[in-house]
Amino acid sequence: MNHSLSHWSPQFEWILHIINVGVHIVNRSGQTVFYNEMMAQIDGLERDQVLGKIYSTFFLL
Repeated sequence: MNHSLSHWSPQFEWILHIINVGVHIVNRSGQTVFYNEMMAQIDGLERDQVLGKIYSTFFLL
């Protein structure tokens, strides 16, 4: 399962990782395809707990 934004440029994905803002991106199916470290800190979760999960279910972890 690919959890990256491979269709976007590596530079754009790098920016999403380093900005001081939480970013949580889901696809049309509701599956988390990107979750940066700042968002993990805000939510109190680990990125691996959220990546690939359906948005509506990851709060149940």
